Amino acid sequence: MNFTRFTLKNRTAILMLTLILSVAGIFSYISIPKESAPSVDVPFFFITTLYPGIGPADMESLITQPLERQLQGINGVKKYAPPPRKV
Repeated sequence: MNFTRFTLKNRTAILMLTLILSVAGIFSYISIPKESAPSVDVPFFFITTLYPGIGPADMESLITQPLERQLQGINGVKKYAPPPRKV
């Protein structure tokens, strides 16, 4: 109850304290060095092959595997294996 009475009696002081803390917080947020949150480029790209009306086995052998063979020649590309699905 004492805290409530104090804040009601000193509205101007509380308002100024809130304003000072807000300005200090905004200034601190703006002045954070860029090294704290660098932008990271992930050196991966993902390819999804879609062809309606074709079976999965045919899709794998006729389209996906030849496409993978062509892309293997690119330097710095890693093969991505998705995690197994839980059924």
